[in-house]
Amino acid sequence: MESREWGRLIFLVFMGVQGVLVPIPSELVLLSSGLIWGLEEGAILGIVGSMIAGVLTYYIAVLGGRPMMERFLGQDNLDVLDFYIGKYGAAVILFARAFPFMAFDPISYASGFLKIKFRTYFIATLIGSIIRCVFYAWLGSTLYEGKLSDFIDDPEKVQQFINTGSAQFNTMLLLIVVILGIAYLLYQFILLPYLKKKYFESKNVDQQLS
Repeated sequence: MESREWGRLIFLVFMGVQGVLVPIPSELVLLSSGLIWGLEEGAILGIVGSMIAGVLTYYIAVLGGRPMMERFLGQDNLDVLDFYIGKYGAAVILFARAFPFMAFDPISYASGFLKIKFRTYFIATLIGSIIRCVFYAWLGSTLYEGKLSDFIDDPEKVQQFINTGSAQFNTMLLLIVVILGIAYLLYQFILLPYLKKKYFESKNVDQQLS
């Protein structure tokens, strides 16, 4: 197996493991796919890798991963996800996967906990992944004219890229980290409290009716 094929295989394995175990934002991994393989191949590999991670996390939840996620997210937060996924189903899954700066793994776990039909989950995840992965592959491909995979076996060209392109890559990386941080703060302190409020209001109404 050639080094490029090993690179693709390692990327797919890492995407799957990252979704389950490694606390590295998938956005950074998807960005690198476009930088290394270009828009078309980077997007395809990103989609396949995202689907592997999505299926793994879904089935981990189905088989009993809720206690782990309750410790990670908190029971109230997980109950809110359960409520909205149970109510809106595929629309929530698709939006969460497609929106470039939203963490998706909690949605995958919640979908498994609720035992959302796998077909529904798979299709919504696939459509959302296409949108997200094409976006990040395009973004990564704009960081360098060409593809790193074209000269990955040439140390001189690799060094040349490091000398000329690393500053641009680091700037983009920092920008994405900042945007992810802002998105997390907006979710944690604005969107999530609003969703919790609506969830508890709905819960109280149901209790009064019963």
